[in-house]
Order: sequence, then structure tokens, then C-alpha cells
Amino acid sequence: MTGSPQYTGVNWALTSVSIALTGGRFAIRGYYSRRFFWDDLVYLIALIVLIAHGATNQITNDAKVQLALAAATKGKPQAKLLNMYYHVR
Repeated sequence: MTGSPQYTGVNWALTSVSIALTGGRFAIRGYYSRRFFWDDLVYLIALIVLIAHGATNQITNDAKVQLALAAATKGKPQAKLLNMYYHVR
């Protein structure tokens, strides 16, 4: 089960756009100057952080949706769902 489809779509669509723009930046930089500079490294690190941030937000959003669905059903929520979000043992 996944979280909100709207959130997933926007999250990964914008991440894909940033990956494409970053690839274009590196292609143009490599074609014209044939070398990369320190700002390119910073740009690459920012892209990696963006992807990691999007992935962790997606995971927590999925867990929140599963908890909300479990709370909406009658009965006791499954311990597995609680462990996913609250990290209790």
C-alpha cells in the first residue's frame, strides 16, 4: 500500500525535472569547458540530498497513511504499522 498518489506524483515529477536539469547542466558544462568546478560538486551533492529527502518523505508519508487507515478501521491497529512510523519495539 502506498501513500497519497498526488504527493507521490508531485514529489517524483519535480525530482525528475531536477535530475534532468542537472544532467543538462553537467552536459553543457562538460561540452564547453571540458572540466568541472567546485560548484558542480556542490550541485551534485544537493541533488543527492534532494533524492534522499524525497525518498524519506515518501516512506514517512506512506507510514502515516497506513496508520490513518488502521486507525479508521475497527479494532486494534497492527503492531507492524506502529513500528514502521514510531520505531518502537
